[in-house]
Amino acid sequence: HYDSMIAKLIVHGATRAEAINRMLALLHDTAVLGVTTNRLFLMQCVNHPEFRSAKFTTRFIGDHFPDGTRDGAMRVATQPAQVEAALFAACAWDWHKAAKLRATSRLRGVPGGWRNGASYAPLRRLYEAPSGDGSELVAIEYELQNDGIGKPPVFRMRTLPGGVAAPTGPTTAWRPVELVSVAAPAAAGAHPAGRDDAGHGEAVIAVNGLRQRYAFAEGAKGELLCHAPLLGSLTLPRRARPLEVAATNLEADRGYLAQMPAKILKVMVADGTAVNEGDAILAIESMKMESKIVARAAGVVKLNVSEGELVEAGSVLLTID
Repeated sequence: HYDSMIAKLIVHGATRAEAINRMLALLHDTAVLGVTTNRLFLMQCVNHPEFRSAKFTTRFIGDHFPDGTRDGAMRVATQPAQVEAALFAACAWDWHKAAKLRATSRLRGVPGGWRNGASYAPLRRLYEAPSGDGSELVAIEYELQNDGIGKPPVFRMRTLPGGVAAPTGPTTAWRPVELVSVAAPAAAGAHPAGRDDAGHGEAVIAVNGLRQRYAFAEGAKGELLCHAPLLGSLTLPRRARPLEVAATNLEADRGYLAQMPAKILKVMVADGTAVNEGDAILAIESMKMESKIVARAAGVVKLNVSEGELVEAGSVLLTID
């Protein structure tokens, strides 16, 4: 047994109503990642008419919330629009993180998601998203609508419930999504837009014109922890194979990056195959030209892509150890 209180929020105001309104605003903006809290329950408690009027008794919770904190939680199943917005925000955040890696590639001016012509399919990211009492695989399709250089990146996004191979529901309509600003965690101090702190940070993201502030952190198993204002803390396991590797791999010259958006035409060796210097590993198509990725040195191949896959500029196609 242990004391489950991890934080205490205290406000004051000239009147009870002012103090309650300040508490509601503070609870709304408080982000706690990775654990379940009673934040939403507290918001419903302090905003209840009896609590606001100070005409309540010790039976207040039993009378109005007989199931305890579960009554106060806004159930995910009743908030599909907010879940979709959180998934779009997660996709925009992961794009931002990948953009930092793309900045190390030779064609650093080519934005991720850029496409030369309409024949390319939208890019996709897969997440395990909350749904009712469980979860479901959801694919997010996205396209970058501007170059994102010197101004906030703007996307259009839609969801494919059940993933790409076996959708379990209809594809949603395209939604406009804007990555308005990015900042480091509040405790570390704000940074200019476009920077974050080791995968942890906050972002203001507009979905369909509605701006909300989200907080993000990396989980221990590679999942994305997301705080959505109207849903609380969400855990979003990533189901797409990551195309990024640690910076140390790139510095060791083991990573093979896509220099521009490309399509994987053919995989010539299996994952885990030992290759020699000069061996062809991948055939890719970019800008209507086909080229081969060959081994710069002998080693064992670790593939991050598959045939037919579309990749962004700066994506790590493979490593050789």
